[in-house]
Amino acid sequence: MENVESLGVKTGDTIVTTKGWKGVVTATLTNTVVVDFSSMENFQELFEHEKQVVRVADIKELIAK
Repeated sequence: MENVESLGVKTGDTIVTTKGWKGVVTATLTNTVVVDFSSMENFQELFEHEKQVVRVADIKELIAK
């Protein structure tokens, strides 16, 4: 199982999930990250709050800052 450290994700990085959602990492844990999706146009249609916990396994692409 991949974890945040092996993937190289850090606070401030932009990620794209397997569902195509794009956001900025605001915190990292062992196997999950907290992502701010407020930059997405339609985030309010998808989520109640802009910050969501995302499993590392659901990260499709890492766009380092």
